[in-house]
Amino acid sequence: MTVRRILVPFDFSAHSTSALETACSLCSQMKAELHLVHVAEGELDSENQRMAMERLMTAVPPAIELQCTIHRDVLFGGIQSEILAYASRSQADLIVVGTHGRSGLARLAL
Repeated sequence: MTVRRILVPFDFSAHSTSALETACSLCSQMKAELHLVHVAEGELDSENQRMAMERLMTAVPPAIELQCTIHRDVLFGGIQSEILAYASRSQADLIVVGTHGRSGLARLAL
């Protein structure tokens, strides 16, 4: 399977930062596009959208910016449904998400 597009849902937490680091490494190895998406629950006004986009602009290390194409988007609505809809629209081959520190059986089940 060729991975051309990698989607990373990003909520600015340590877990999503870890997932982003992994995705950046994969993107540079596979020469894939990186799709970085933040989903805000509820209503998203223009100021919150602008602030979230500014944070997304600085989330990716500059070295990765030079190695792969990066798409950023701020969405609002239900997190799961928006991520799945974006994955479908962007034809993502892989979604990289962080775990919440689960281990053992809990992680295996996830």
